[in-house]
Amino acid sequence: MERQFIRYCERGLDASFWAEPANAVSNAGFIIAGMLCLLEILRQPPNQRGWMATALSALIIVIGIGSFLFHTYATRWAGAADVIPIVLFMLLAVYASFRRLLGAPVWASLLAVPGFIGLLFLAFQFRCSIEGVSFGGQVGTPCFGGSIGYAPALLMLLSIGGVLTAMGRAAGPRLMAAGAVFAVSLTARTLDKQMCDLLLVGGYPLGAHFIWHLLNSVTLYLTATAMSRYGGKTHTNPVKTTDSAP
Repeated sequence: MERQFIRYCERGLDASFWAEPANAVSNAGFIIAGMLCLLEILRQPPNQRGWMATALSALIIVIGIGSFLFHTYATRWAGAADVIPIVLFMLLAVYASFRRLLGAPVWASLLAVPGFIGLLFLAFQFRCSIEGVSFGGQVGTPCFGGSIGYAPALLMLLSIGGVLTAMGRAAGPRLMAAGAVFAVSLTARTLDKQMCDLLLVGGYPLGAHFIWHLLNSVTLYLTATAMSRYGGKTHTNPVKTTDSAP
């Protein structure tokens, strides 16, 4: 049998399918969030439905499915099913934020994507061990239980949201709210194992990873709906726009 990932508090050393019931079931949050986003898009006239917002909404559902597979099968292929949709969502969200919300030209929006990938690479260069934090070394593991890899996404949400808010754009506060929820979500992900002895149900350790799922569902919902509802307009004149631009 393929070696399983023993990574989360709830699973412990149990390799069975339902070793992480809370982590598995909480992925329903992604499914619900994605469906709500798609329903909102379907209520719009056909000529106002944008492909970027539609793709982001569909990816939220795929993220929920992939994460469910990872927290049940807990194998390498399930790990890929978990990570790949998340990465695709982040990359498309970066492009859509620049193109649709900031109104950047296509070339600048495309350049933002490898720039974001570069930030992801740099984030994973920070390694933590009992000896401290190092950059670019081989000692230790990615800091904060791997949550350091999501720091660029948090930075992007808050920075773009802040710029849009300063410009009086309707999507700004929504992205800022998404960033605030994501910050709490990241904290829950980071403290999963530390919360093992604190979050107990009938003596069963839950950890905090399921909170990451639930709050992340809200984060992705806010992000996707920012793309579907606003095309860079002010709060007093939000308008649904198409993503007809490439």
